[in-house]
Amino acid sequence: MEWVMLALIIAAVRYCALIIVEYTNFSLQVRPRISGFETDSVELGRDMNDISLERDGIRLRVESLKSAVGDLGERTQDLRSRLQEEKARKQRLDMEYFKQRLKGR
Repeated sequence: MEWVMLALIIAAVRYCALIIVEYTNFSLQVRPRISGFETDSVELGRDMNDISLERDGIRLRVESLKSAVGDLGERTQDLRSRLQEEKARKQRLDMEYFKQRLKGR
């Protein structure tokens, strides 16, 4: 009976040793993957920050361009109204010129 107990104890210790060896091997295989994921995580964090800064810069640029477009729209309206005034003025001058020519005959 003592020999059976000794055999069971040895088998249990061997089984525990196999579990520890298997865990160690698994840990050695997984650690590089985990460190790779951590490295990728850090790189993605940097990329996110860079993209965020770029996005903020683009937003500022878009806002300034919107105001420039608004200014150009106002200027276009102003120039169109001035052009209409000049056309009307030219038409009045042409009419006066033709009146003077007709009177001068």
